[in-house]
Amino acid sequence: MPESNCLCHFLDDDYKISNISLEALRKRDLSITQALNSLSGQLGFEIFLAVLDKELVGLCQDPKPVSWYTSDQHIEEYFTEEPKRVNFRVLKHVFEKNYRIATLVGLDGNLVAENLCLNESVLLETDGFNAVKPKVKGENKMDSEPTATHLFSRTALVIVPQRSLSAFFQHTPERGFRKNPIKDPQSAAGFLAKASLRPQAPDIYSDNLPNYCRHVSDRRGMQYRGGTQNGTSLSEKDDSDVLYTALRLGNLGLFDQVLKEHRRLGQVPRGVIGGILKWLDFADGESQSRFDQIKSRLDILIEGGATLSLKLQTLTSFASPSMQENASEGAVHPNVPDFVLDWILSWLSYEATVKCRSSF
Repeated sequence: MPESNCLCHFLDDDYKISNISLEALRKRDLSITQALNSLSGQLGFEIFLAVLDKELVGLCQDPKPVSWYTSDQHIEEYFTEEPKRVNFRVLKHVFEKNYRIATLVGLDGNLVAENLCLNESVLLETDGFNAVKPKVKGENKMDSEPTATHLFSRTALVIVPQRSLSAFFQHTPERGFRKNPIKDPQSAAGFLAKASLRPQAPDIYSDNLPNYCRHVSDRRGMQYRGGTQNGTSLSEKDDSDVLYTALRLGNLGLFDQVLKEHRRLGQVPRGVIGGILKWLDFADGESQSRFDQIKSRLDILIEGGATLSLKLQTLTSFASPSMQENASEGAVHPNVPDFVLDWILSWLSYEATVKCRSSF
């Protein structure tokens, strides 16, 4: 990854990533983050909070109640337990060193992305991992010396230039972390989508969004064909955010791109319907005009359903109370207008006719 893609500054205090946000920061961490955040818009960069991982893999000694060393640090340990109970392996020769951004969140605490590349050169404090004790996983082999993996994790502030965001999000580790994998990592499509709608947002966000979504789709498509993924492209929340943003910006090319991906997979996730309904906004008097703009595209989406059951499920989702805010369970939301219900009924009538004809 190019060195200019980000800079990382370790936080003074230790925070749990599950509740980290700007409001959770303390003392110097808070003042530094607030100062950088106030300059971010003017200087063109984004501020994130993250968990950074460093992984050391090497040959080791058997667990012993003695001091241990690695090539990076020296920590005194005194074990009071019996040696057989000590779950610690001393690295005597490190043959692999890896870094990653395990989890990246916004200053609001919302998850942005997972499993991103990290180059040691972007760490402002190169010895920052020395302050934490690693998690250790060992492996004994009958025909060779035992090996161990040491994982060091620490929270940090991550600074990324806006012009580098797309490249930053697209780089994921290609090696390492075999014993500490992140399954089906969260993509950053939702973040880019919402950033595109900020007041006076630079065009680089909306310009990069289609290419990034295509990158996620292609990458997960390859993983799916390799048997390691479930074949989905974006998460349900990302689907909703991306489609809503595409419609808000009038980018029907991106809208078609996402729908085409789901037609290829023969599925219509809830996030797709949610994003469309959010944009239609049935409480608004202009909802029919907006619906007419995309009706032909919705027809193609319904027609591409893999099964009749899937088509019916997709159709009824547009009037489902669970897909509408403030709806009472078991009843059609009163804000679903007649033109949408008429569209649903016309499709149901068509499918019933086709089914009857195929029965003879």
